[in-house]
Formats: sequence, C-alpha cells, structure tokens
Amino acid sequence: MTSASGTPDLSALSAKLASASPARAWKAVRELVLSGGGDALELAAEFAEVADASTDKLLKLWAQASDPDGFAEFLLAPAFVREGRTALELRKRESLDGVRHLTSLRSLRLVGCRHLTDLSELAPLTGLVELDLQGAAAVTDLTPLAGLTALKNLNLRSCRGVSDISALFGLRRLRRLDLQSSGVRSVAGVGGAFGELEYLNLENCRFVHDVSSLAGLRNLTELDLAFTKIESLAGLRDLGSVSELTLHCSRLTSLEGIDSMPGLRRLWLSGATNLKSLDGLGHHPRLTALGLPSASLPDLRPLSRLPALTEIVINGCNRLTSLDGLEGHPSINEVTLCYSTDLRDFSALAAMPALRELTLQGLDQLADLSPFSGLWHLEILRVVFTDSLQTLGVPDDLPALRTLELYQCPSLVDLGAVPDLPALKEIKVAECAAIPSATLADLESRGLLTR
Repeated sequence: MTSASGTPDLSALSAKLASASPARAWKAVRELVLSGGGDALELAAEFAEVADASTDKLLKLWAQASDPDGFAEFLLAPAFVREGRTALELRKRESLDGVRHLTSLRSLRLVGCRHLTDLSELAPLTGLVELDLQGAAAVTDLTPLAGLTALKNLNLRSCRGVSDISALFGLRRLRRLDLQSSGVRSVAGVGGAFGELEYLNLENCRFVHDVSSLAGLRNLTELDLAFTKIESLAGLRDLGSVSELTLHCSRLTSLEGIDSMPGLRRLWLSGATNLKSLDGLGHHPRLTALGLPSASLPDLRPLSRLPALTEIVINGCNRLTSLDGLEGHPSINEVTLCYSTDLRDFSALAAMPALRELTLQGLDQLADLSPFSGLWHLEILRVVFTDSLQTLGVPDDLPALRTLELYQCPSLVDLGAVPDLPALKEIKVAECAAIPSATLADLESRGLLTR
C-alpha cells in the first residue's frame, strides 16, 4: 500500500497491523523494507513479528534492503534475540553495514569476503567467541578487533594484507589462532599476550623467521611452523604442553631446541630438507608419530630413543639405502615409505615385532614385492602411485596379511602368488588399468575383490 508519491503509506499500513495474516504481514514487511527507512523500518519490525519471520528469511531480504543498517537494527537484531540465534555466516560481502547491531552473536563466519577492507562494524560485537575471517585478503587493520575480549577462536587464514597482529594482544582468552598464509611478519609479543593459547598455525607465513617469542605458551598443544623462514628452534622454552609440531621448514638445519617440548606426540619434518641428521631430537618418551624429512639422513638409529613410536613416515629421496635402526623397535606398528627411491635394503622390517601396516608409495625401484617376505605379523599392505611395478611376485611368509590395497599402479599386470596367501580377506583395486579383466573376475568370484 503506497501513497501518491510511491512511498509506503505508513498510516494505512499501520491500521492493518492488528488484523494482518502472516502472509499479508510478510508482504508489508517487503514493501516497507524495499522502499522505506526510519519509521518504515520500525513498522516493518512490527509486521515481521506478526509474520513470525525467521532469521533465515530476513537474512535473504537484508541484501535487498534500501537501508541495510536500519534493517539490521530494527528487524534482524530483534529477530536474532527472539529466535535465540547466536551464529551467522555471511558470504562475499564487501561491506559489513549493519552487523554492529547483531550484538547477540557469539560466532561469525565471513566466507569469500576478499574485497572487504573495513572491520569497524565488528567492534561492538563484544560477545563474540568465534570469528572466522578466512580469505579476507584486503583487510589490513585489526584494530576494530581489539575490544573483542571474549574471543577464543580467531581465523585469519589467507588474510594476506594483515602484517601486524599487535592489536590482538589484549585478547587474553584466545585459545585458537590461525594465521596460515597471512602477511604476518613477526610473532614478537605472542608468548606474553596469549597465555591461554592452545593452537597456533603459522603455516606459510613466509616473512616469519624467528619464533623465539613463542616461549612461555605453556598451554599450547598444537604448533604449525611449516613453510616459514625459521632456521632454528633456539630460544624456545616453556612449551611443555605441545603435543603436535609441524616443521616443514626448508631453512631449518638443526633440531636443537626441540627439547623444550617434552610432551610431543606427533612430529612432522618432511619439508625440512636441509636437516643433516636427527641429532638434537633427543628423548621424547611420548612421541607416537614421526614424519621424517626429505633430507640426507645418514641412518635411522636415533629412533631407538623413541620408545612410544607407533607410526613413521619416511618421505622423499633422503638417500637412505637401508632401514637400519628400525630393527627391534618394540612399538612401531605402521610404516609408510613414500618416494624413498634410494632404498634397497628392507630387511629391518622383518625384525620389527609390532609392524602391522605397511604403505609403499612411489617406490619405482621395486621389481616385485619379494623384499617384503618374512613380515610375519603384517596385516595391511598398500602399494600406491607406483608406475613401473609390473608384478607382485611371490612374497613368502606373510601369514597374517588380510588386506592388500592397490591404487594407481598403471603397469601392474600380474598379482603373482599374493591372492593365495592364507589369511587374505580382501584386495582393493583402483586405477590399475593393466590388470587383466580375467584376473579381476577371478578375485571377484573368490570374494576377495573390492573397489
């Protein structure tokens, strides 16, 4: 209902409020929102209550409102409170007009907002516990976040314009901070500011070269330093709660300093290509999973000082020719050999009493699987991304093997004697185009084949 000027006739609409059906009330809401502001929006809010408009329905209308800020104040904010809604996701926004009114929010996620520059609308949202700004690449100033002292989880991943995080140092309750692929240049002050921090991701922060300022993060349990420019862990201390550490750092030359993390359970080093040895690794009695670097390691003997180790990944062309040092290890039950093409001697595997699972990835030096004979307790064997392997051969003494997985072995034509192993229950085959159809049909008839 509009006046002669084409604007909503507020008096006429107001008179219909008491008798309006939900459908007519919603029609009035749309009319008032699309062409009016101020008093019109206040009346629209009354009609929205009659229409029992959900927050989802109102959010769709928000983008069309002639006054987005007023819409958020008079319609959205009350609806969020009425509905008890505390979480919101906004997509591809260049502006956050009106968000400042949504003070009941506890979680806000901005998706694909790569042209967003101004965060000032977030400053009044002091109840926020979780804020996700991933991909907001044009944001440079974090000052509007300084007062969000209830924040526990902050995601600034891929915020490439963010170089300085000192504005966040008052967020004392922060427990998770993700800075992956951001433009952050320094972590100075972080150790003193975030005493409750449990998770810190600095992956691909290519300007960060010194992490000694992280000392003192006593509650930190997970730390990712992959693809930073750090050359040393020296200076780190009081990180006794760190249980998972990722160090794919090509400039790192030594593990000296890692003894500040006695609680380590998982350590990933595959990208630390300039490590010359595992000296400095020390004694980590709780370490269960280790990914070795693609570096020129002389041997694996330092692993004998890791009594709790259950999983090891040997990744890349690290010039190891044997697995000497693994023999007799009491607890390693899973080994992954990944593109370690210099390996020739696998005999240590047969002397690993706990070994149950073996993955062979990209080992194109293999003529067949006979080097893996004698693995008495092995239950699962995976052969993947191995281009040149043509036959599995006749591996002996695999009495416990129950699962064989073959994936992307394009030259494989002969499964050898493997299908006749006594405990074998299944052979999983995917993208192994050269295996004859008759072979696959035979496996299927025996109930062994899964795809």
